[in-house]
Amino acid sequence: MRNFYLSFSMILLLTVAFFSCSEESPSEPKVTTLGEKLQQTLDKSIDDFNIKGVSASVFIPGNENWTGSAGVSHGNISITSNSIFIIGSVTKTFTSVLVLRLTEKGILSLDDSIHKWIPSFTNIDSTITIRQLLSHTSGVYDYSTHPNFWSVVGSDLNKKWTPEEILNSFINAPYFSPGSDFHYSNTGYLILGMIIKAATQSEVSTQLRNRILNPLGLSKTFLAGDETINGTFAHGWYDLTNDGNLDDVSSFPNTAFYSVSWTAGSIAASVEDLNKFSQALFTGGLINQSSLDEMLNYHSPTYSDFYNGYGLGIGSLGSVLVGGKNAVGHAGDAIGYCALMVYLPAHDASISILINEVNSNCLCSISKSFVEIIEEYY
Repeated sequence: MRNFYLSFSMILLLTVAFFSCSEESPSEPKVTTLGEKLQQTLDKSIDDFNIKGVSASVFIPGNENWTGSAGVSHGNISITSNSIFIIGSVTKTFTSVLVLRLTEKGILSLDDSIHKWIPSFTNIDSTITIRQLLSHTSGVYDYSTHPNFWSVVGSDLNKKWTPEEILNSFINAPYFSPGSDFHYSNTGYLILGMIIKAATQSEVSTQLRNRILNPLGLSKTFLAGDETINGTFAHGWYDLTNDGNLDDVSSFPNTAFYSVSWTAGSIAASVEDLNKFSQALFTGGLINQSSLDEMLNYHSPTYSDFYNGYGLGIGSLGSVLVGGKNAVGHAGDAIGYCALMVYLPAHDASISILINEVNSNCLCSISKSFVEIIEEYY
């Protein structure tokens, strides 16, 4: 559920000179398409980083709509464009969009304090606003960094945690007073899920499906733990037993992992669905322009290599992800997965990358290579 941290050498394939009608035809380079170069990058990443599998998608309106994959889910089962992955903290962008859609309907206001919607909790300032939760400027302690968090959660993988239990068990003193600084915090997005549920008097999964997933036709996207994942699920790989070997996360109960992540990091999606979401978000198909402007109003610095600035559930991406190019998006990881969603305004291009293990170096390498290839072609 945290944010992360790509390069690629082009291969020029030459045709063989041949003779026809006693005249020598000049040797000509074989055309390598953008899609072929993108696929070469994925194939190379499997070898260079020894990862299990990867699925990626690039969409450039009027130019390219490509999806590729490489590697395996488990055994000899290949990753495909339809494979569904946990997208980790990229979930936060979905949560933010849902909140903004509710503000457009007058159901919420970005300046609502949290005491309007949820009860009081120790170490959580009730004057924190929705805007501060979205922008990680609330100061609220990140529950996932609590010294006892993972040992307690890992002791019973079948337990479904409620957000109230998490707030009562793993919240230490705040980092700072609300609005005075920036500190990435999963807790803020957990609270946002509670607010969505309270304000709409319905399940977050219902609101997500009715206001985002169904309108965009995202049939391979789910709020894991609250919804059944229907489709081909990519097995995630992580060293759960600390023995130096990757374990198939899908062979363990996932109830605890999904429930503690919830609206901060438990969405599952195919790479094509994620890219459709990205394209719709940044081209006006999801929220109005004033809401998008709010999202892209960055707090800087963010004290992170991943982001130059952070808005409302979205960031201005740092050089480790996009090589210094102008790009916005979000990165994420979960137990056994990592993900990246990128939008390049100069080309109106959307890039999504999903890997079924936690490997930030590979994620960054693929992303930077993809950006370089797109820059070369367009």
